[in-house]
Amino acid sequence: MEIEQKDLSEFNEYEVSNLKLIRKSYDKKVKVPTELVEESSRLSAEGFRLWVEAKKESNFAKFAPILKKWIDLRKQIAGYTHPGENVYDAVRYFTAVNSLDARRL
Repeated sequence: MEIEQKDLSEFNEYEVSNLKLIRKSYDKKVKVPTELVEESSRLSAEGFRLWVEAKKESNFAKFAPILKKWIDLRKQIAGYTHPGENVYDAVRYFTAVNSLDARRL
């Protein structure tokens, strides 16, 4: 089932933000294969652990490989959630860190 895009002008900014989050959750649940969702969770957990270690040691190289895997996985996921769109825009859609410039990696 596809959710229709509706005119959001009748909603305030908080409601629009909530609707976008609901849409993001919906897209992830119905469009992305379970294996990719599971891999994303695994990489996120492992990545957080490595980020803490790398930050403590001031050693970004320790974290870089998992970050690359995570970005590559997000590109795969974007193929399901945003087919035919610019992959970097789609990756940003699922990225909480808006300052990340994935094109440089």
